[in-house]
Formats: sequence, C-alpha cells, structure tokens
Amino acid sequence: MSFLVPLSPANPDDVITITVRHTNTLHDIITAFSDSDIMRKTHVKRILPDNTEEAGSGSGILRDVLTCFWNEFYERCTLGTTVKVPFICHDFPAEKWKAVG
Repeated sequence: MSFLVPLSPANPDDVITITVRHTNTLHDIITAFSDSDIMRKTHVKRILPDNTEEAGSGSGILRDVLTCFWNEFYERCTLGTTVKVPFICHDFPAEKWKAVG
C-alpha cells in the first residue's frame, strides 16, 4: 500500500510561510514547529547572512533548513562525543522540547 502526498495544498490559504534566518535557524524552526498545523502546510523561505532571500524553492530549501537546524541543535543542546544526549537547560521549557520532538 502506498500513500500519495499532495505536492501542494488544495487551498493556497492553507499555506503557512515560515521565514528562517540563516543566523538564527534553531530559534526560528522551534518557533515555527510550536504550531501543530505546521507539518501539513509549510512553505519555507530562508534569509541569508547578507539579508537577502535565498533564490531556491521547494523541498530542497526545506531539507537544507532542517539539516542546519539539526546541526545547530546537536552543537548547542547535546552533550557527549560518541553518543549525543540532549541536556536540560533553563531556556528550553517543555513547549520547546515538544516542538523539537
């Protein structure tokens, strides 16, 4: 059995555009994913370090943004060299951990 995923929402009003700043990817993604509807209707645009919008579009941008997010998350929010373990800190309340999950 295969599931077909629509390439774009049927109604353009159902699209949420999130702007991710290259210099603040971790915060921007966590904020965006705090909305439970984000998984069904997302369009991503990225602002580069020189304050211009990245020219690409589609799933490639989303993949690149998510890769940057996880790299930054591993650097800033985990401990360990062989195995990475998330650590609890004062500026990460339960809502942020839910968004990361």
